[in-house]
Amino acid sequence: MNTRSWVNETDRFVVIRTEQTKCGDLRLELSNGYEILVFPASQRLEAWRFFAPESDDDHLVFPTAAGDFGISRRKAARMPESEVWLRVIEGPKPGNAMQAPPPVILASNGTHYRCGRCGTVLAIAEIGALQDFVIHCRQCNRYNEVPL
Repeated sequence: MNTRSWVNETDRFVVIRTEQTKCGDLRLELSNGYEILVFPASQRLEAWRFFAPESDDDHLVFPTAAGDFGISRRKAARMPESEVWLRVIEGPKPGNAMQAPPPVILASNGTHYRCGRCGTVLAIAEIGALQDFVIHCRQCNRYNEVPL
């Protein structure tokens, strides 16, 4: 089936940050200074779907499941108020990185910090609380740091 999907099969375009408005506009900030803006053409049928490939995690779908039976059979993502995708780096000195998942939780309602490679939530913390920290993602075996 042709879904008109585009799959990034390289590390050239890594999602660093996402933002979504109530109207369904989606902004994806990518590595290397690239950005993707998505503007839905409809609010009654599924306009777009954002998810990690080969993952059973929740999908971010617009519009939400309430308006479309086909969408309502799928899981809808719970969108945190603030989300940051971490920057993948070379490994630090041995013993200088936290391990996740499970996520490191420093604030229950804080920003969700995601692995820059696979999107796994590695930490939940207030903005600025993770400066100079490195987190090793156990899902994809990558090291991550907070982008400036």
